[in-house]
Amino acid sequence: MAHSSLIDYPLAFVNAFLVILPSYRKMSDTEGNLGVVDDHVNVHRFFKVVDARNWDRITHFFKLRDIEKTTAEHSEMYLQDLHIISEHKGVSDSIQRRAKRLLKYFAVDEFRNEFGTLLLNAAKEQAKQSTQNFHLGIIEAGGTLVNKGKAYNLRPSTKSSSRLSSKRAREEEQSALSTQVTADNQSKKSRVQASTLQETEFPSQSSQDDSDFIGSNPSSARSSLNSIEIGFVNHLVGIGTTSSRLRTSDHLIIEDTNVSEILMDARRSVVRNQSEIKTVSDLLVLNFIFNAEFMEQHLPPKVAKAIHRISLPTPSPMEVKVLADCSMFVACHSFIESKQYFREKVPYETMIGEVLRSYTTRSSLWGDSTSSLPRNEDSYIMDEVRHIIIGVFGDLEARDHWMRDPLPTPQGFDEVYLPDYFAEKDGFPFIVVEVKKPEIESDDILEGDRRKLPSMMKLALNRMLEAGVESPVVIGLLVSAGKCQIFLMSLKYEALYILEEVGEFELPTSHLQLGLLFAALCPLLLVQLQQQLSESGPTSRARVRVDQHKRLKGKKLTSEERQAIIHLLS
Repeated sequence: MAHSSLIDYPLAFVNAFLVILPSYRKMSDTEGNLGVVDDHVNVHRFFKVVDARNWDRITHFFKLRDIEKTTAEHSEMYLQDLHIISEHKGVSDSIQRRAKRLLKYFAVDEFRNEFGTLLLNAAKEQAKQSTQNFHLGIIEAGGTLVNKGKAYNLRPSTKSSSRLSSKRAREEEQSALSTQVTADNQSKKSRVQASTLQETEFPSQSSQDDSDFIGSNPSSARSSLNSIEIGFVNHLVGIGTTSSRLRTSDHLIIEDTNVSEILMDARRSVVRNQSEIKTVSDLLVLNFIFNAEFMEQHLPPKVAKAIHRISLPTPSPMEVKVLADCSMFVACHSFIESKQYFREKVPYETMIGEVLRSYTTRSSLWGDSTSSLPRNEDSYIMDEVRHIIIGVFGDLEARDHWMRDPLPTPQGFDEVYLPDYFAEKDGFPFIVVEVKKPEIESDDILEGDRRKLPSMMKLALNRMLEAGVESPVVIGLLVSAGKCQIFLMSLKYEALYILEEVGEFELPTSHLQLGLLFAALCPLLLVQLQQQLSESGPTSRARVRVDQHKRLKGKKLTSEERQAIIHLLS
């Protein structure tokens, strides 16, 4: 089995940490109860564990229980990195020369101490850049400190610095010009698209009054088609009605604000001015689907914030430790070694362990010979998206449908829709996934998925409601531009199909990027728990409820865990 060379080992290690850092902080900030500390201290703690010989320090960091060490001790690691950079064959000659020049300054204790702080700031800025840029960040941090002069009385060569500054100025000028051209093109494109949308999709405005359609049920998948122009049907996945009248008193009320009435009034305005529709959120409202953008536009800020406030479960220490250890291990080991490690060392009771094991069914993340070849959407799904789904939902005994299988719809709905993936149990789809490769940048195509996914989630939800399933919830995953957004949809109040976004994370594209999954832990744990609670049949639902009540009574939980479980049980 091939190993990375010793000279590559620390660099790969550091590079993997640079990926984990922003993702881990995002998870901490989202949850708000993981003991997040000042950025400066947090980054210090992070880089302290870059020591392949001491895995316990990794665990200590992620539990945020490690004791602060002096900056001088940190800088010893940076000194080692500079030595490696100065000799590394993959680093350009200019960077090597600058690294060697900086090494002599480490003989001064004051320089070494202050260098640690500057290096950490540089590393943060370069967190999502390439290894080469990270090396440059290390050099630039040292150069910035040396240029201060301070008490070191040292004068480094300024020739290369001026060349770098001149080059950077030219790059910034070109970047600004490119940004302006792109903005102009996008503005022109938006105007053309808006004009086309008004002229072709919505050729005329409905002159019928809302009161003409009181008999229509806005929650039904078989609402009257008489009031919707045929042009709408071609652009909506699902059927709607112009009526925005509610037939029951089951309204959503927050802080004395009748959210249901406000949203229905806003929808009436959209229907009456259908020829002016320009946004996906307005288009979804025709189908009684309300996303965050629409609610923030029409509801008081406090009310909209209350609707979007979702308590995410806290990952167990085991989940965090497994992802931390595995992210570091794969950074320095081959595909075969990593696969064996995941099979033998990773606990099977963890969700993230199942996700990671799924990643080792193919070697695409390890840069095999086919990784550089162009991939179609199906290959992208199997290489980078499928592992998340299998890891989270693989043990639910659900039936998988990968690409080109029609989505089961409510009775009376005859149109056929083909999601990229959906899973069903007892004939009821509970998760729907739409995927676009990162290379696809067409706004038209991406916006098509943004309105198609919520509409298919509504169809799946209506199918369960019509069959009498109690309090169903549908999960939606939208993958585009290399990111995965996770949504939930339920129908707790009449006609309010509220689309809740519970999280977003970047998908790893190489074995050095598994740390990106830290941002996925909280939302994925939530949807997994939600689906366990929503399993068909009273026995399984009752069993899960009892298990969760036992947790509430017999185990110490964080306030966020308690709120999340109570919310899901209610």
